[in-house]
Amino acid sequence: MQTAITIDALKVLDAIDRKGSFAGVLFRVPSAISYTVQKLEEDLNVTLFDRSGHRAILTPAGRYLLEEGRTLLEAAENLAHSTRQVAQGWETRLRIGINSLLPAECLFPAIKDFFVLGVPVDVQIIEEVFAGTWDALQSRRVDLIIGADDISKPAGNFTSEILGEMAFVFAVSPDHPLATAEEPLSEDDICRFPAAVAADSSRSLPPRPRWHLPQAAYFDGREY
Repeated sequence: MQTAITIDALKVLDAIDRKGSFAGVLFRVPSAISYTVQKLEEDLNVTLFDRSGHRAILTPAGRYLLEEGRTLLEAAENLAHSTRQVAQGWETRLRIGINSLLPAECLFPAIKDFFVLGVPVDVQIIEEVFAGTWDALQSRRVDLIIGADDISKPAGNFTSEILGEMAFVFAVSPDHPLATAEEPLSEDDICRFPAAVAADSSRSLPPRPRWHLPQAAYFDGREY
């Protein structure tokens, strides 16, 4: 379906509004600019400029078209820019999935060094929990994951590097009854109180419950 609104016509409206007149817009003669505007008005059957004064002023309809059209102009420019990036061998976006066990701030120095290179790539950080990290990579919601565990790793051609080990501990506040209980704590001791655990954010892969005791009550955002 063909539309009267073209990128060129929107550029003309934008240039007129910024310059304040039809003269010298986009290095074209005024007659060519006037023709473009009149043709657009005829095709849309609306008046875009009030020409009753010494200078043409956008009508409410013209102002609306221009403001919405500037979004299209920006999108068109971004599309052209992204296309040039792809042609040069660069991705337009890098999505990094990070396990919530790690602070996102640990990525900031590397991202800062990356941006110093002047590479026009949009970097996005997406937080996932437990198996959700691998799930995000397998489903292609992200391009790279950091902090994923080996237990949840699905079958597939994935390449990974070990960053280190992280120990899990059972923690209570200093004024909690278990803080003064005789150690080591038994399962019966722990099951007397509800425990809060993180909810696995996996959407497709089986969620990996962490530290679940048979008779304990858990608050993890999914089940109680």
